[in-house]
Amino acid sequence: MATPIKTAEVIATQCPVQIMDAFVTLSNEVFFTDNGEIRVLYNDANNNVLVKTLFGQSRAFGDGGLAISARFNSIPWLDMTASGKITISDDHENVIRQFPTSQTVSPIIQTIAGTGVVAPITAGTLASSSALSLSAYSGPESMVSIPGTEDLLVGQTGWGVFRYHALDGKWYSFLGKSSGNGWLSADGMKTSGIKGGTRRMDVLGATSDPSTSTDTMLIAGYSSDLNGNNSDAVAKTYASTDGFMTATQGGLAGVAGVAGTVFSPDGTPVSSSTIPQSETLLRSTWDPVQNAWFMASNVNPKRITVLKEGGGATVLSYTLPRVVRSFTYVSAADSTANAPHGSIYYCGQNASGWQLYQYDTVSKIESAPFAWPSTTIQCAGNALVWDAANNGLIFTLNQNELAGVAEYIMSL
Repeated sequence: MATPIKTAEVIATQCPVQIMDAFVTLSNEVFFTDNGEIRVLYNDANNNVLVKTLFGQSRAFGDGGLAISARFNSIPWLDMTASGKITISDDHENVIRQFPTSQTVSPIIQTIAGTGVVAPITAGTLASSSALSLSAYSGPESMVSIPGTEDLLVGQTGWGVFRYHALDGKWYSFLGKSSGNGWLSADGMKTSGIKGGTRRMDVLGATSDPSTSTDTMLIAGYSSDLNGNNSDAVAKTYASTDGFMTATQGGLAGVAGVAGTVFSPDGTPVSSSTIPQSETLLRSTWDPVQNAWFMASNVNPKRITVLKEGGGATVLSYTLPRVVRSFTYVSAADSTANAPHGSIYYCGQNASGWQLYQYDTVSKIESAPFAWPSTTIQCAGNALVWDAANNGLIFTLNQNELAGVAEYIMSL
């Protein structure tokens, strides 16, 4: 994988690369393409093997410059911090990058975690100079912002969930790895005493409820043996009053020992309902009016499933007119717990590709596709973020085989 910042000449063994094509000259120089760059591998006068970039820009180019001029490789997950910084995970470059959304200051982009070297997160290390793995065998690793902070939570398949602490720039363990499966039976326990086992765990969403000063987070996970047999597809919630420095685990859905493949049908008790394996799940949305998580999976990509917390709740869902790539739910002003009403905004597939749509949960009417400035723009990624301050939707886009981030400002 290409590193975020490359010098003119570097020691070859210190430079991760993604070679797409190469040839060798008679003088034993190796010329190769590396994610948008033409580079050469050669020996210097001291017989050191060096890599030199001749021209082009890597797909992690731009640190220290304007965000609009940066390049990205692949952005499956993005979120926004309390101060309005957009944070993106690049699962091909294995870095996490960040830039402000301020309209009055030219936004500068920086890499805050990862060096391009692929390895699981190590607690206690400085994130900007440590290895990071954002692409597991089962799909991109998850990432969300912690409400009211500049911190992040990142899943690491087989290693647990880690917190990026913005004040010191270091990684800390949130849910650790263990050879046991204590996570399944740890409801009611504090996270400091819970180990996630060697399972995959995905952080799907986090939100804050000012009325109760409680933050709520959703983590889904499942276990897999060496033969690829999966089980324990389960979703857990986490309630915290200190910004997730500590949190108490609760059960939401999923059945231990059951390899969930789809969400249960409407009317199924939430507590005994099944969910799909976590790597198929999209970024989820919390609705405080209904006390419920809105969830979706690329296994049944037209269905938005609503799972309410609390005893006696049953599964509810909405079937959208088209395949969904990412979504978010925004509650309407007239919404109540007994008569919910809101809009599902989503990246949906049509004959031209992928565009944004709005779906009213009461009228069941879908809007026309949102107008794009170019027909080559496609919305992408697993996350769609509602920016309440600006009445906008922040999303990943692809255009002409390049990845980027955009915000669609709406009038509500």
